[in-house]
Amino acid sequence: MKRLIALCSTLCLGLLIVLTSCGKKNNLPNIEGSLDIKIFKTDLSVIAKFTDSEDHDLYNDNVKAYITVSSTGEEAKEISRKDVTITKPTTMETSLSGNKLDFSNLTSDTLYSVKLIISSKGTQKTLATREVTTLSTGESEDDPILVDSLDMLLGMNKTKDAYYKLTTDIDCGGSISSIFNSSSTFAGTFDGNGHKIYNLKFDSNQYTGLFGYMVGATVKNLTIEAPEYSASRGNTYLGALAGYAKHCIISNITIISPKFTHSGQTTTYGYIGGLIGQAENSTIENCAVLDLNLNVSEARLKMYVGGFVGENKNSKITDCYVTGNVESKISYTSNSDGCLYLGGFSGVNDSSSGIINCYSKVNVKVTEPESVSNEGRKTFRLCVGGFNGGNIHYASRFDNCASIGDLDITVMHAWFAYIGGFSGYTDNQNISLYDNCVYVPAEKGIVAKFAKLADNAAEDEKIEQKAYISMTVGFVGAKNTNTLHTIAYREMLEITNEHENITRTLYRISQDLTAFNQTIRDIILKP
Repeated sequence: MKRLIALCSTLCLGLLIVLTSCGKKNNLPNIEGSLDIKIFKTDLSVIAKFTDSEDHDLYNDNVKAYITVSSTGEEAKEISRKDVTITKPTTMETSLSGNKLDFSNLTSDTLYSVKLIISSKGTQKTLATREVTTLSTGESEDDPILVDSLDMLLGMNKTKDAYYKLTTDIDCGGSISSIFNSSSTFAGTFDGNGHKIYNLKFDSNQYTGLFGYMVGATVKNLTIEAPEYSASRGNTYLGALAGYAKHCIISNITIISPKFTHSGQTTTYGYIGGLIGQAENSTIENCAVLDLNLNVSEARLKMYVGGFVGENKNSKITDCYVTGNVESKISYTSNSDGCLYLGGFSGVNDSSSGIINCYSKVNVKVTEPESVSNEGRKTFRLCVGGFNGGNIHYASRFDNCASIGDLDITVMHAWFAYIGGFSGYTDNQNISLYDNCVYVPAEKGIVAKFAKLADNAAEDEKIEQKAYISMTVGFVGAKNTNTLHTIAYREMLEITNEHENITRTLYRISQDLTAFNQTIRDIILKP
């Protein structure tokens, strides 16, 4: 009997051990996990991913999960621990993700161990372990933050004044928003290091471009390939590199095949350029915009459009060029502030620092609706040139610059039009300087179509339109009659509906290019 009792006790103890073991095993069901970690300077962003078993323990909250960050080495210790909140779909999926957890203010250039751990009823299991190294803080050009992914590129808005260096080409994957804006401006240094950023389709923002809004920034050695933009909105600053740049240094930037379509400018201003929308008090050198396709439809109020820069405001631009096509369609409104300044290189050049040793190889086209009924046409001002539209508030300076291409201009309704092979307009208030500038017609030169009286017009009805046109500068302000040294390489001017209010501003034809630098001579003589 005693033996039987002992045997039963032994069997019961064994069964209890087995059951206990099974219970412990069931506490940690068959769940697999991984870690998605993004590093920005001394910060980590971590997302846990799970593959649950058929028991769906993560749904039933039978299992908890957390992430730890620990130092490494002989004195390794846990630095931070955060619980994971698991996103649960409405249907029972086996693949789940946790919320993004941020671990900030770690030590730069340091190796850390990151672990994903699950626990249930006092038992825990490590599902994944990764070792990552934090980056430099980018406090000097010799120790920059290395940008090697799209996430790193977009993450630049976390630190606007650091030093960055691109280490690889980056595919933006299509739709992208500007990295910076007027409330978070870029003020750091970005060295493209000879790499390119490509496949960009910009969202519609007030300040649109890769860097959006820059103040005091330096950007260099970068190629942006095939950027696209198509939007209808008001108050726009648009350029492939940035919509707005102030007190910036920009050098060795190449924009390849930008395709911009903009419409709907109904209020305030629009600054649109292939590189920069508006450049203020900046230095830009050795930059190029290649194979530009820029179309601005419904140009209504205060539009400044240039193949390279929309408005140059007190900036110095040297050794830059643009090739491609710029086209705009005027859409008159009843507002009295309507104007379009459009040029193959710059819409407006309000800068005595000037544009130097630059050229545009751009065809320019301006059209308008066939019929217009509102009063806006009576005050609308069109200033268009092969290189520059005109100046507004400050004197312009151009030195050793060339405009190469054709101008096709239809302006039958606007009462004020200024058209020039090189520049459309110089004002009466400032002394502008044009030294060694030339317009070179391509195939057709300047083709312009102006207003005409209707067939049923009264005998005493007159054309109200006033227009100035020239192979060089359309309208020359009184203070500039002796300061604009511009030539046309050959005569190619065709006017349709030449009425009595059209003034052909004097110009000089010459093929003497000895005063120009070698680059300008080569682009003209070896097209």
